[in-house]
Formats: sequence, structure tokens, C-alpha cells
Amino acid sequence: LDEHEVGLDPSVSPAPDTMLLNGAQAYIVDPIGSDPRRWCTLRDPIWSSLSLFGRGTTVWRVRALDANNKLCGPEMIMKTSWRSSDRDSESFVYHAIKGRHPGLAKYVVGADVTFPDNKYNRITAHALRGTTLGPNKLTSVLHRIVIETLGRPVWEYHSERELLEGFIAALEGTFFTYVP
Repeated sequence: LDEHEVGLDPSVSPAPDTMLLNGAQAYIVDPIGSDPRRWCTLRDPIWSSLSLFGRGTTVWRVRALDANNKLCGPEMIMKTSWRSSDRDSESFVYHAIKGRHPGLAKYVVGADVTFPDNKYNRITAHALRGTTLGPNKLTSVLHRIVIETLGRPVWEYHSERELLEGFIAALEGTFFTYVP
């Protein structure tokens, strides 16, 4: 079996050894939705969900690749997770937000992940298993978003005031998102 047959996302491929950073395997990620950019993961994932409720979420640092497969542009955050087919995607939620708030990350691109050889065929649990899905049946759909990095990890604060200001900005951003 190859790496895709044992579970590697078919829309990614291992990067050449010349792109490895600190010995961590890097991956090339196919374009997301209608955005033509390809992405390269940097180092190991920032976070991976191991819980039942984490939806298989993995968060990576990424940079875009230019036409010569060279890293370009700023470092960003890419989140890959599974969602139920009867729920709105995270990118749909970002599109629904009106206005901007400094405590809210800036959305760059997002879409359901598709198979490389068929951009109209979403990667779902059923599609990966090669099973058909009847009408109105639920499945898990692989979804990916890229956001600009915002701030830094909580554990890197320099003073209690800075930590408190970070919490306040996060709360304000959350409140801004959910209040009409």
C-alpha cells in the first residue's frame, strides 16, 4: 500500500527533501477551492485533535508556493478538519461575518477538499471507502481553511497585562462574530 492507501489525504503529497525544516516532513497541499495557490506545511503541526469532538482537526503553519515551488508570502495558518455534511462549513461562517474586528483572524481561503483528479468530487468518508451514499444520507466532509496568523501563543506573553489584553481581544472577537 502507498501512503494514500493507508490514510494520507489524497490532496497532499510529501515535499522534496530540500524543503524539510528542522528535519520535519513538509507537505505540498493542492489549491483550496478556486484559489490557485498551492501551500507548503512548515515544521510539525501546531495542534492535532485526538479527541472524539475535535473532528480530526490538524493545524499547520504554511506558506504559499510560487510557480517554481519556492516558498513565498507570509507564514499563515492552515486548518484541516472533518465536518458533517449537514452542517455549514467554517469558510461559510467566515463569509457570513460582516465587518472586521482586530481580535478576529483574517480569513484567506477555505473550501471542502476535493480529489486531485476530480475537482467536483469532495473528499468524504464514504468516497474514501469507495462506497456510495444514498440521497439525504450524512457523511463526513474534509474541509480546509487558511487564515492569516494573528498574535502569538498564549504562553509567549511578556506581562500579565499583555495576557489579559489578549484574552479581552479574543472575547471581543468572539462576541463581535456572534452578535448581529
